[in-house]
This record gives sequence, C-alpha cells and structure tokens, in this order.
Amino acid sequence: MPFSDAQNYDYSNWTIVYSSQLLQDTSDQIMSRVNEIIKHLESIIGTLESLNLSWVGQSQQLANTYNQEWQAALVTLFGTSKNPEKGVLVQLASAIASAASNYATAESWGEAAYGQFLTAILQPSGSTSNPPPSVTNPPGQIITAITETF
Repeated sequence: MPFSDAQNYDYSNWTIVYSSQLLQDTSDQIMSRVNEIIKHLESIIGTLESLNLSWVGQSQQLANTYNQEWQAALVTLFGTSKNPEKGVLVQLASAIASAASNYATAESWGEAAYGQFLTAILQPSGSTSNPPPSVTNPPGQIITAITETF
C-alpha cells in the first residue's frame, strides 16, 4: 500500500495479538542462536588466521583487507566479547525482551485494574431500604434530597 493510501485506510478493525511469553522466548532463541553462530565463527576465524601466515605479496594485502572487512561485519552483527551489546542482533534480542516485559507489565496492570473494578461494582453500596427523605414544599410540590422538582 503506497504511503498516500495509508491516510484513507480504515484501521478500526485491526487487532494486535501478542504473547509476552512468546516474545521472551523469541528473544531467548535469538540470543541462543547468536551464541551458536559466534562459536562457529570463532572456529572459522581461527582457521583463517592460521592461513594468513601462508599469504605473500599482494595476496597477503588482499587477505588482510578481507579479514578487516570480515571483522567489521562481525562486530556490527554480534558486537565484541567485551561489548556484545553493540551488536545489532543482541540489540534486537534486547528490544524484544524489553517489549515482552512491557507487555507483561501492562497486562498485569490491566488485569489488576479490572479486578478492582469488578470488586467495586459487585459490592453492595449504601442502603436501598431507606430512600432519601422527601420534603413537602408548597402545596402539591415534592422536593427530594437531590432537589429535583416533580
């Protein structure tokens, strides 16, 4: 849908369905996969570093350039061992975990508010056996305690 059509679109029938536990599970799975990938990459990097000794001349320069670009890409995706939070995938997993926490908090608050509301409307309040006293004012007019004239 082009952006210009978005203003004319009816969003009133949309529903957002979520599960805070599913979001948390997704975050945990992302972090688990990130850790698995890091282990495999460390193995690949170790192998590449041992190959680096056999490059000479222009091949060595190309290998060094490639390794620098490779390292930059890995840092962008996974962060560093000292600062893993700088990695995009770790930030994604953290954002999902934060959303899960926010949704769970909102759901808990809404549940508690509804419970309080339900308790309040189910409790009897006041007495219906003694209606407010009526006062007779000028002949034929009755003024109730809430001062409405009938």
